[in-house]
Amino acid sequence: MALTEFHHFPLLPLELRQEIYSLATPPRFVQVQRFDEQDYDEFAEHLRTVPNAIQLDESLIHFSFNWRSQIPPRPTQHTLERYGFSSTKSSYQPWTVTKLAPQISLDWLSENLGYAWQLCREVSMYSTAPIPALCESRDILIRRGYQLAFRTRSHGPRTWFNYDHDVLFLSHGDDWNTKHRVVSGCAWDIGQFHPDDMQKVKRVALEESTGSLYLAHPRFSEGNYKFSDLSSVLRLFKHIEELLLVEWTDAHIASFCPVKDFDDMPKRRHEYDTQCL
Repeated sequence: MALTEFHHFPLLPLELRQEIYSLATPPRFVQVQRFDEQDYDEFAEHLRTVPNAIQLDESLIHFSFNWRSQIPPRPTQHTLERYGFSSTKSSYQPWTVTKLAPQISLDWLSENLGYAWQLCREVSMYSTAPIPALCESRDILIRRGYQLAFRTRSHGPRTWFNYDHDVLFLSHGDDWNTKHRVVSGCAWDIGQFHPDDMQKVKRVALEESTGSLYLAHPRFSEGNYKFSDLSSVLRLFKHIEELLLVEWTDAHIASFCPVKDFDDMPKRRHEYDTQCL
């Protein structure tokens, strides 16, 4: 093709269009956010007023090495069978009870709503990361690995993600010491992800995590950063190939950058513009 000749994109061979779609879709940093279907007060009221409202999902086994040391074992109590009564209905068992995944008492959870909130509330995951274009390019990119990902224990997947190329960006949230550690075991609230998705993720970025680089220094005192934080991330995302430690994001830069200098920065021209990231 002569350099002075221009072919309209739809007229190019399919193989060339497919390569262009791939080159025009570089790996993304995909920040997944949570949406709680109820706030804490509504959740607590629901548990107080609705019989048998607490339901545990089998996927909690994946996080058991975090919560089993914080939740007491179910107390031994007499059952009706001991007094001659019988029932054809088996007792509620979301998973096979073992020492590594002990049974959680529903009565105990009903009295400890903070733990019940972490284990049982309805949550969905979503992301505002731009998705690939539609029509022909969408079909090509789906065949090359893009799919809806990151379901929770109560809702299906809602985020387009390519496990082979994209990076899952995890925010630490506002409070390093919230109760989510009972499930996640770390500063990043990852306890709502489904284990099936976690096993597929290959690249993870952790917000405000560079302090963990100093953990081995003898003068470093564990505060916000603990050895168990990174250990928990690596144990839950078992097939990580690349772990990125992120300190500053756009929000941090904007907080200390003079307003005039920040306003003078070039603006993004469109959703896919990476000049100012």
